[in-house]
Amino acid sequence: MLVHGRIDCLILDQLSGESYIRFMGINDQIISLPNAFSVNDGYLIIPKKLHKKKFINEFNAALAKIKKDGVYKNIVKTFIQETIID
Repeated sequence: MLVHGRIDCLILDQLSGESYIRFMGINDQIISLPNAFSVNDGYLIIPKKLHKKKFINEFNAALAKIKKDGVYKNIVKTFIQETIID
């Protein structure tokens, strides 16, 4: 709808938006705003009755480590690039 001029604005998360723009080949027709419309966190939810406290602590430590050393960013970048159909 945006490409065909039926709407003037579309709100998407950054990764989905970038993926759609590349997939549709409309980089020269789209302007992304420099500031986020909103920021949302993601959560991994595990029922307490599963008694996974050790796993949660290990998961949180590993996630913090890969975010700090840049691996997380590379995983996200690779995932998005691989989902785009050329």
